[in-house]
Amino acid sequence: MITFVNFIKYQDSRVLFLFNQSMKCRTLDILMYIITQFGSLSVVVALVLIFLLSSSPTVISTGRNLAIVLILSQLIVHSLKWLISRPRPFIATNYIIHRRISAPGFSFPSGHSCAAFAVAITLRSIIPGVDDLLITLAVLVGISRIYLGAHYPSDVLMGFLIAFIVYGVCI
Repeated sequence: MITFVNFIKYQDSRVLFLFNQSMKCRTLDILMYIITQFGSLSVVVALVLIFLLSSSPTVISTGRNLAIVLILSQLIVHSLKWLISRPRPFIATNYIIHRRISAPGFSFPSGHSCAAFAVAITLRSIIPGVDDLLITLAVLVGISRIYLGAHYPSDVLMGFLIAFIVYGVCI
């Protein structure tokens, strides 16, 4: 078991280094900062409100589903953050570039990644034909969190998993 945990930590560090160090450039800094906002609280709350204020019953229903998945998944995310208390990479590791984003609190799991994936899997039910685009955007939010030094890859994967499980159980 210890060997498996060490393997995961090693792979986490490798992928983190790849995205945070090897791919650095000013254009990516700006692009990743913009992409990461798609998983932010303000964007997902605005999206839920837009859906709930619609005149279409289908869109309102999707807004309710989205609100349920987001609320429950974020409760799980923030409970785990508090229980596990894993420091963010830019705090725990000297070689990580912190790209001046606001990232208070703990690292594991990623709330932005969880929210982005929750939105993607919920919206695909009413917007046919854009599954790939929605999932790609959610994955890019996760990559942006790693690139910006706010999360380890395992934080992002766990965020995705939480959203997937909550969606599967609730919707």
